[in-house]
Amino acid sequence: MSTDIKKVPSPARSVRTIRSAKKNTMDLLNDEFGNIAVTNEAKPRATVSTTREYDLTSIKLDKSFRDNLVSVGTNKTVAASVDEEENMSDPKTYSTKGFPLAFFHSLIGQWGGREALHNLTTTEVCVKFVKPLTERSGLSLCAQYAVSPSSEDASLVKHASWFVSHAWLYKFMDVIDALDEFCHNNNLDPAKEIFWFDLFSNSQHNIESKTFEWWQTTFMNAVKKIGNVVMVLFPCHNPIPLTRCWCIFEIYASSMTGSSFHVATVPSDSGKFLEHLFSNIREYNTLLAQVSCEKSTAYLASDKDAIFALVTSTVGFGALDQRVFSTLSKWVVQTCESWINKYGGSKDFALKVLSCQHALGSFHSLQGRYGEAEPLLVYCLERRKLHMGPKNLDTLATLNELGVLLNLQGKHDESEKLLIQCMQIHKEAFGSKHPATLTAMNNLAHLYKSSLVLEIFNKAELLYSECLKLRKHVLGERHPETLSTLNDLAHWLLLDGKLQKVKPLFVEVLDLRKQVLGIRHPDTLMSMNNLGVLYLQQAQYKKAEPLLVECLQFRKRVLGSQHPDTLISLNNLALLYKAQSQYAKAQPLFVEVLASSKQVLGEDHPKTQMIQRNINSLNIYLKK
Repeated sequence: MSTDIKKVPSPARSVRTIRSAKKNTMDLLNDEFGNIAVTNEAKPRATVSTTREYDLTSIKLDKSFRDNLVSVGTNKTVAASVDEEENMSDPKTYSTKGFPLAFFHSLIGQWGGREALHNLTTTEVCVKFVKPLTERSGLSLCAQYAVSPSSEDASLVKHASWFVSHAWLYKFMDVIDALDEFCHNNNLDPAKEIFWFDLFSNSQHNIESKTFEWWQTTFMNAVKKIGNVVMVLFPCHNPIPLTRCWCIFEIYASSMTGSSFHVATVPSDSGKFLEHLFSNIREYNTLLAQVSCEKSTAYLASDKDAIFALVTSTVGFGALDQRVFSTLSKWVVQTCESWINKYGGSKDFALKVLSCQHALGSFHSLQGRYGEAEPLLVYCLERRKLHMGPKNLDTLATLNELGVLLNLQGKHDESEKLLIQCMQIHKEAFGSKHPATLTAMNNLAHLYKSSLVLEIFNKAELLYSECLKLRKHVLGERHPETLSTLNDLAHWLLLDGKLQKVKPLFVEVLDLRKQVLGIRHPDTLMSMNNLGVLYLQQAQYKKAEPLLVECLQFRKRVLGSQHPDTLISLNNLALLYKAQSQYAKAQPLFVEVLASSKQVLGEDHPKTQMIQRNINSLNIYLKK
């Protein structure tokens, strides 16, 4: 997939809380998050007519689209003709043919091998090798082989089952390495799997601009026919394709055509990324905060305008972000599980496997998959105690993680035992000012904050106050962990009914988190939710609603509709409507969040039971 910086002429590109409210407060699901310690050249234009605008509203996410063809604003069904897709002797054709990945390596060998290509971008490989090779015919490399009198050459060209989305500024060999790794991780045979790769599948000569209608029809039908889109993403912490509008269009195409979406990463980069996550799994939230399809750019403003109008009028950028995040999440899990399965029986890698199991359990917990997280963390804790001892920092990290998880599951008694033990060992072994000790202290306070027993509830304030003082001294006032403790202390004050003291703290934390972490970071969204809840309790509904609505929208986009935090936001918005006697708006939200909570958390979870009480209370009003 071409980038926005290629020079003319370009290669053709394929587009691309709980607690029951204390005293007389309402049943609100305020966020309660513990701090989890872990040892932690211009492209072919999408030409937009200057005489009319395309009616983009006719493109719908419906079965007829997926099962038939793409509808455009003229209300005419436009099909990519057989001649256009399959006439391989026509350089203007848009073919869905490709080569086996193994043949990519044959070409690399013919061109001098890895050493000759290792520093070249895909654009440079095109100029140096592909264009000279196909200049006489003017065809794509695939088409040149397909019309070859040699049956052996022609047999290499087959219908592709994988559409490769990538950035042309990437090093060519990095893209090949990523595809090799993708095949390896998914048990695919490179000699049999056929990849549509624009460098080879598109003609790189005399490229003409194509109307945006063409991209909406011919291209979309081609993606639908191929059925799988694999996007090469790196660097993992801020992937380049997600900053390119035409790459975003390819994600959009995969969504609208019902094609499967996959990611491929460069082994060296993904290894560093995973090691970073192993040291602090919550860094994944930083990735969520940074990545936004809506921030993508294009060389031509008209390209960006057309793509943005299309996405906005159909699926929306939130759905594209969530498609990327969901795929990345699956990739993290798949990579960890593959590593564990590969080295699980090796004594030489025993400690590394435990680190991977800890990271995977922590990641499941971070994603709200508590049932999948618990057995991994329980097993990891037992093995780390055995191999590393009970006072080892890695062992304590798993102890802390498991304690936090049990609290999130509503298993407060079990959680308390582990968190008290964790804090005591940290103090004895590393001192009261060690960052890991402060994390253990904050998490214990977090547990106490959820207690309905006043004496235990009040312990939380003392721990939070001490932890905040020490974190400011050790980490600094703007450190994310310091801000977490400040948020938690303010939340305790909210639950204690001290509303006048709460507002300046919530406002301060929200402002600082926006500056330090970004508005889309889950911790920032927590603060946004809590300030909205404060306004709700103060009956300042006009201030509460925009915060709660924005928080819900971002959480759906970043975390997904079934994440526990998203359910908190959905519940709180329903409570806002109920407080304003807008029962017709509140009831369907309560019904939705209750069904989701039962599925995600279970019927016996305290949050599920509180949502049920909220619905019961609403039903009383409806009967009056």
